[in-house]
Amino acid sequence: MEPKELSVTTEQQGIISGIVSLPEAVSIVKKAEQDLRESWALMAGAIQVVKEQELWREGGHPNFESFIRIELGYSKQWVYKLLKIPRIVDKIDVTNPTAATELTSLPEDKWQDAWDLAKNLAKSEDPTKVQVRKAVRAIKHGYQLTEGNKGLMGDKLREDMLANEVQGDPSLESSDHRLVQSQTLFDATVEKLRSLFRDIEALSNMPEGIWVDMNPIKTDFRNIVNVLRFAKPYSECFFCNGEGCEKCLDSGVLIRERFDAYEVEQGSQDPYETGQTDG
Repeated sequence: MEPKELSVTTEQQGIISGIVSLPEAVSIVKKAEQDLRESWALMAGAIQVVKEQELWREGGHPNFESFIRIELGYSKQWVYKLLKIPRIVDKIDVTNPTAATELTSLPEDKWQDAWDLAKNLAKSEDPTKVQVRKAVRAIKHGYQLTEGNKGLMGDKLREDMLANEVQGDPSLESSDHRLVQSQTLFDATVEKLRSLFRDIEALSNMPEGIWVDMNPIKTDFRNIVNVLRFAKPYSECFFCNGEGCEKCLDSGVLIRERFDAYEVEQGSQDPYETGQTDG
């Protein structure tokens, strides 16, 4: 989902228009970054108070989840990630706290390594949630940034990660490979069905095949192909990182329809990802 364009206040436009030197611009960027980190921590802290003191009852809500859904318009999953942000920003410098929440499945002493690895994968100081997830999984399975590889970026880094994959561990690259394999199997099965259909059609065109009614056969084959296309794995499940959960029916993968639905659900309720922050 493409981020929405951020609005700029009159005051902010005045600050931007007043920039006349590089040091001044850098200073403004650094201050804005710090303000952003503090805003996320403040937001998480306020919601935590509502949760701990059960202030949601004042609004007539039956539970905390009802409050965050109706009053704030956020998903439960996103809010529980948000509540982890103060711990993260206290430990490492991040500009996208919602992406950094992926780090919490690692011990805290591994957070910086995983964040650095994610930045290398992204070739950017602002990695996405997917890139952070991949870095976390790689760190979990033994990959380390060393003097020899810390300068690697993007595809070259992924190649090095694959070359150093721990034997037998379902790491970043092997998981991606399994997804591609399953997609290939679905495609191959559809092609076999098409080939079988062509064979049956050829039989029906023979004099001896005069009694073969192709109409129900066409309908049945079309239905089977449509079912397989609908059920074809599209993406690793981003709720469980491919390990299996309720959202993906314990399969570790999502079909296109579920991927799009969950992405809209998460994206429309994630103010950082959609650019719906104030100012």
